[in-house]
Amino acid sequence: MRGLPGEMIRFCTLLTLALLAAPVRADASELPAGGSLAGVRGLLRVAAAANQPAGTISLGTEAGFYWMPEMLAGGQDHSRLVNSLTVAFTPWRYIEAALSARVVSDSSSGGAAGDELQVAVGDPRLVVKGGGEVGAGVSVGAAVDLRFLAGAGYFESAASATSALFSLLAGWQGDPGIPLGIHLNVGFRYDGSSSLVSDPSQLSEAQRLAIGLSSFHQVVSRLGVEVTTRYVGPFLEISLENLVGSGAPGFSDHPGYVSGGLRVWPTASKSLQLLAAVDVGFAGVADGAALEVSPGLYAPVIPRWNLMLGLSYRIDAFSDPAPAARRGRVQITVGGTPSEMPEGQSSAFAGVVTDAVTAEPVPNARVLVEGESVSPMAVDSATGRFRTYRLTPGVRAILIEADGYKPRRVERSISGGDVAQLKVALEPVQAGQPGTLRGTVKNTRGKVLRRSSVLIPSLDLAIKPDRDGTFSARLAPGIYTVLISAPGYRAQRKKLKISAGGTVILNVEMHR
Repeated sequence: MRGLPGEMIRFCTLLTLALLAAPVRADASELPAGGSLAGVRGLLRVAAAANQPAGTISLGTEAGFYWMPEMLAGGQDHSRLVNSLTVAFTPWRYIEAALSARVVSDSSSGGAAGDELQVAVGDPRLVVKGGGEVGAGVSVGAAVDLRFLAGAGYFESAASATSALFSLLAGWQGDPGIPLGIHLNVGFRYDGSSSLVSDPSQLSEAQRLAIGLSSFHQVVSRLGVEVTTRYVGPFLEISLENLVGSGAPGFSDHPGYVSGGLRVWPTASKSLQLLAAVDVGFAGVADGAALEVSPGLYAPVIPRWNLMLGLSYRIDAFSDPAPAARRGRVQITVGGTPSEMPEGQSSAFAGVVTDAVTAEPVPNARVLVEGESVSPMAVDSATGRFRTYRLTPGVRAILIEADGYKPRRVERSISGGDVAQLKVALEPVQAGQPGTLRGTVKNTRGKVLRRSSVLIPSLDLAIKPDRDGTFSARLAPGIYTVLISAPGYRAQRKKLKISAGGTVILNVEMHR
């Protein structure tokens, strides 16, 4: 049994590193900054209300170690090595689930008990969390954390020994100018560990510590503060587990931690995360005192310090690659066909776009139906023809644009089952004529961000979007870098080219 934790660490590390070759399709801007679930993401114990993007899988491994002289009894040294492997999956944007298992190896030496090695194998853990953003950088949620405890030195377990933690979650993430995140968890843990063995008094102190024996339930309160930079994120946590129930000890005997650590993202996508942290126990610390509060009642204890190392990797195995309109990229000549558009609609526009001087097809024309949150359609470069997706009947406005041409806006009424025919001639513009930059700024739910701003640093130009989230500006031909920001959201940087008389559509979706 002595080699098992080390072998588990090596296996988990190799398994995680082997997945580095898997494709990661999400942009770095889509990755949430902090919060954890079963040790996979973010802080050490505090769980975030916000979830990973839908369709993603995260693999994580974590190791903890401490060595304490005279921790459980006078003259007796104690050490512990814990290793866990976790798999988390986000089937839906509001739901995240994780399954983990761990190996705990406790070693005591010296004292009246002599040398002991206790190994708890398994301890499966299932976590299900639901949550999401409610506005102004605030997210709320709830989580259920089930631990199915196993005995020390053998592979037995009991359903009555299940530990269940029910938590309410809240968090706040600052805007890009304030890279600060705060996470708060409050919950109640039903602790059934005392049911794992029929007579705990027959176990040694080391054995009771190895299986986490407790006679009391707990009220759990956790607060975490993080600073998120591009590659490094320091954090600080406070965790209190107040014991409740008849005969519960006083505050100084409740488990309490202060944890400080650092997360590192060595890759540009932030998919790989390294974590290093240290726990410092300030209450409920075992220091040579008996673990039995009173006859037949046992309180859990913690070490004076604990070193934690973690590694996690995120794979977008089941997520759909976000189209340009959903990832905040410049939308130029993004095509669409009726088969790709929503079902259940009955009307459409069809037509041809030509040069007003030569009558030749305009090869780079784009057609946009105003009021629809989809990308512009590319006109066939050889024939100049286009056909929109299906639309609801009524008066619709069509905008036809092309680089080097003056845009045209046409309003037509279409009835159910009608395919309205359009023939549009675009007038070419003179060289050097300004182009147009326009678009929208919204969050991932399609909500208009009224306090957003669009900045072009080279021109010292700030563009304020209208109340409906749209913005526009006339710019001289050239290549520009555009910065888009909004309080509580990550800033985005876009590089685009403005052509004479042309129009660039920049629809931006902001992420936390």
